[in-house]
Amino acid sequence: MRFVTRDGADKLARLVLVAPTGPRMLAGKGNPQGVLAEALPTVLGQLAGDLFGWVDANAGSFAPCASKRTLDWLGAMVLDTSRRIVVDFQRMIAEPDLTEDAAALKSPVTIVHGDSGKSAPMDLTGRRYAELIPNAELLVYESVAHGIGVTHATRLADEIARLT
Repeated sequence: MRFVTRDGADKLARLVLVAPTGPRMLAGKGNPQGVLAEALPTVLGQLAGDLFGWVDANAGSFAPCASKRTLDWLGAMVLDTSRRIVVDFQRMIAEPDLTEDAAALKSPVTIVHGDSGKSAPMDLTGRRYAELIPNAELLVYESVAHGIGVTHATRLADEIARLT
């Protein structure tokens, strides 16, 4: 999103945000329901020190209807990634405030979001983006968690194909 608002809007026909995090995950002025900043070091510490435990604790809620084999595959991808990259990625999800970037988008934007996500609750993320982005379309997948691309890949692909 930041790239699009700074460098690429003229080359973009449409932006599709799938289960996005943000626009502002940490609590603060204008975002009282966000995650407390004091909780972030605990999460980052667990990622750095016990990545296996973090994967075990979170994979099921990320994709609750996925098979054990799929959850193992997801976990293996995380575990095959450098811990430094995993920690930095989580920090980059949590810390930035993309409120102004979202409001500045001019291209058509479709937001696809499940209403049952624990790590990216729809009211904090998808619905907030829909309020900020001019003329955004919000597609809500009922009883679906954050891992839409894994649990509902065919439906998602069909939605995106419909948009083009």
